[in-house]
Amino acid sequence: LFLSLYPTSHLYFRGSLDLYRAEVNYHYRLSTGETWTSWTGESSTHDLGFTFALGWQFKLAPYLEFFSEIAGQYARLDNFQGENIYRESSGFESQEKGTLYLYQAQVTAQLAHPLLFIREKKPTEAGVAEARIAYLSLSGVAVRLGLRFRF
Repeated sequence: LFLSLYPTSHLYFRGSLDLYRAEVNYHYRLSTGETWTSWTGESSTHDLGFTFALGWQFKLAPYLEFFSEIAGQYARLDNFQGENIYRESSGFESQEKGTLYLYQAQVTAQLAHPLLFIREKKPTEAGVAEARIAYLSLSGVAVRLGLRFRF
């Protein structure tokens, strides 16, 4: 859904309601000698967001305009749902469906790495810190100045 308003020949407002879709996939592999362990996950989500703009334009020629614009967008995608597959070199395999979480994996007391994992429940086991549901923010504001050519 898109709306443009031109209250004057120089001033305009634009806005739209947008549908966003995202996929997040990961693959982790840990090898020691000839044995290995791997985790593969695929998740997706969708949600609504919106964009808006307020601009000013000035015609320099029949085919050329100068414009300045401030534009914004709000879109936050969360609730990624998917499946994690755990595999070992021995042939063992298990699957877990759930929500995509972001957390810090404590390697040592001073060292932690961020990890994304699909889990049925929020991870709380030893070595996990700051676990939360993962999200993707596509929100922001931009200022634009430029020339617009009309053909």
